[in-house]
Amino acid sequence: MGAPTQEISFERRLLLRIHSNMADMAITAEAVELALIVPEIDVLVIATQDGGFCPLMHKLVDLGKTVYWLGGEQMSEKVKRLSSAVEQGLKQHARSKKKASIKY
Repeated sequence: MGAPTQEISFERRLLLRIHSNMADMAITAEAVELALIVPEIDVLVIATQDGGFCPLMHKLVDLGKTVYWLGGEQMSEKVKRLSSAVEQGLKQHARSKKKASIKY
């Protein structure tokens, strides 16, 4: 009876991984679509510890967007400061129309 439990566990892990990858792809597609069809969006914030979103961040910069990335070990601390930092950054960005970049 030990073998079926391991097979179910493996299948479940596989399905979870597939679902996670599908979610990542959906987020990526949505972000690029928004960047292309809504020119008023100048700034995007990506909050993740997943380094797999780096190509997305670089593509958004190529499209002229400013990208803020919150992630890594200190993500929770960065998220705590997000509200005021993004508000301040958006105000400055609106005033100066800075060149697109990635902020870490």
